[in-house]
Amino acid sequence: MPKSILTRKIGSGLRNDRTWISSRSPYESPGITLLNNTGSSLICGDVVIIDSAVDRAVKFATKAGDANPLVVMTDASDGEYVRCYPLYGIGKLICDGPAISPGDKIITSATITMGKVLEAEAPDSILGIAVDEKVGAGEGEIGAILLCSPV
Repeated sequence: MPKSILTRKIGSGLRNDRTWISSRSPYESPGITLLNNTGSSLICGDVVIIDSAVDRAVKFATKAGDANPLVVMTDASDGEYVRCYPLYGIGKLICDGPAISPGDKIITSATITMGKVLEAEAPDSILGIAVDEKVGAGEGEIGAILLCSPV
């Protein structure tokens, strides 16, 4: 049975898309653009939350496990638009606190711009699941599957 014109077009488009997808970094995802309403500059890897008081804006988390977390993809000064990883994807972020192992749940930290491993908190949201290791206590960068989902 011959392929329809639509099937041939979709198939040829997929071949072209595979090249594009395979050339991307494992931490490169499409982003969403929101207003930086933190009162401060943001850099790639910072953890922020949706600002419920301002349309299409982000602010700093105020507690460990804060709701509606996102991870910043691009640098931006206060009042500028910043790109954030979408609600699902893979990204890099800065975490503080104890060691992190692949598979650990990550939440917002009480330290602004950072994530942390879920310990005894009862979080409002899970930021993601670690895919990289952070050895020992302190600050470090990890890769994570970003879920940004309510508990």
